[in-house]
Amino acid sequence: MATSPDLTIYAPMTEAEEYAEVFLRSAAQHGASHLYHMTLSILVGDSTDDTLGVCRAFASKLPFECRVRSLNDLSENSRSEIRAIVDSNDGFYNEGIVDWLVNENLEQCTYYAGMHVDLAFHRSGLWDELLAKMITTGADVAGVFAPGELMTSQGIMFMTPPRLFPVVTLCHRERARALGVRWSRPCSTPSRRDRLIVDNGTLALEALMSNQAVDLGATFLPITMDYLEEFIEHFGFLWTRKFPSSVHEHDGERSRERVRAELTRLSGLSAKTIDSGRQVDLPSSNRLLRRE
Repeated sequence: MATSPDLTIYAPMTEAEEYAEVFLRSAAQHGASHLYHMTLSILVGDSTDDTLGVCRAFASKLPFECRVRSLNDLSENSRSEIRAIVDSNDGFYNEGIVDWLVNENLEQCTYYAGMHVDLAFHRSGLWDELLAKMITTGADVAGVFAPGELMTSQGIMFMTPPRLFPVVTLCHRERARALGVRWSRPCSTPSRRDRLIVDNGTLALEALMSNQAVDLGATFLPITMDYLEEFIEHFGFLWTRKFPSSVHEHDGERSRERVRAELTRLSGLSAKTIDSGRQVDLPSSNRLLRRE
């Protein structure tokens, strides 16, 4: 990459073939920045589907630079580090991998965004608006503040701590590192209750509330899901494919149904723009016929 980007989006993913195709097809239409130099870095974990193939097929079609790698492309030492992160996060291949990518620092970007892959861009301008706000306010971290969740365990009700919900989180690389903002847990937890208390977003929020944050004059830029939904649709619950949940399984089913409908729509849009001569061809997909 010729010059260091203003913004790099980190999108770790695994077992996400259809979600990855929706994410990348929509990014080709609405995912770019017109004001800043941006890149995308994808690290695909071990998958039984064709997540890696989808990412590699679409990478060259995006309106910005995109690096796609699998775990097999990394050194044994790097793979060992990532296995430790996944183990400490109860087998989830998600936000913790963003920490590894940030530390690797191949792009040497000024700002980075950690993103979930289970979303679609529906309107352009997200990065231009968010990055401009980050710069003008001098913010170190921008994200969705989520209140605690009311839970019941063994007949006892309790409230989990608040957190940052990392569906989209923007950070100034050096200042976030100085604050100790991280998205991976230091060790695995024995129960879902503990996972919610020692949450990835909770750890990041604690860093912003520490004495060090006060000393450094840290600034947090709150954004809302209502704001994000002006630009993206978040399907959610991709993780239920690998981690069945009696609470969220129906949400997972609805999520996958919505993703397939969106993939049908995006494939149709690509065909229309190709017919009119306004856009180069995007890889075709026969995955629409697949069902779990």
